[in-house]
Amino acid sequence: MQFYLSTHDPDQGTEYYLWKYDENWEVRVQYYTTLRYDPVTKQIFDDMTLETSHNTYYCWAKDYSKGYVLGNATQQAGGRIVNAPLYRVSRTMYDSRFSYLYCLTAKQYAISKEAYLYFENVRKNSESTGGLFSPIPVEMDGNIHCVTNPEERIIGYIIAADESIKRVFINMEDTPDMIYHPEDCTEIPQALENRYPYGLGVWKKGDLGGSAYDFTDRRCVDCFVHNNANKDKPEYWPNDHK
Repeated sequence: MQFYLSTHDPDQGTEYYLWKYDENWEVRVQYYTTLRYDPVTKQIFDDMTLETSHNTYYCWAKDYSKGYVLGNATQQAGGRIVNAPLYRVSRTMYDSRFSYLYCLTAKQYAISKEAYLYFENVRKNSESTGGLFSPIPVEMDGNIHCVTNPEERIIGYIIAADESIKRVFINMEDTPDMIYHPEDCTEIPQALENRYPYGLGVWKKGDLGGSAYDFTDRRCVDCFVHNNANKDKPEYWPNDHK
């Protein structure tokens, strides 16, 4: 899946942009379980509901851009940038980004020409060096200087800019080709003490009720093992899940 970004300054005073992005997504596992395992006592407790904050059915995970994306509107009609590539995400076997609800937050900063040239040189150096026939690294002069030794070269650039934010939410139904397909969640009837420490999850067997339970892969019943997910729901999230 490819995300694009379009922008413009109605006053045509901005020509150079820097973009970053954050990812947040809600993880929903394949099976809801009311059971939890205490590894200290090696006991199973049947006390979880979707209203309890420690349920393992819903979690939230996040990631963020490791670099930055630059935009230059000097050659564009009306100073507009249209469909600039921002971020590309590929579906992998164990990636839960599109298991329920996904959000991409684009962050835009208007920067000066000097800042644009500096960060463009940083990008070229990081992407184009390392091989035998790679281009020679570009000299990078930032705007940070050593006051006690003016001759000492300092690499870095400080910018001050307003932040513009745009969020887009994507439901799993909108991206059928990106939906996470977990491994086969089959029953694994084994002794709790021997098997749970090796990554198995526990869940109640069908409609039998009582104390009957079975085991399955932990990823099928425990959202915490997906992409380092946790219960820290973003404050802007649009649903009431716990």
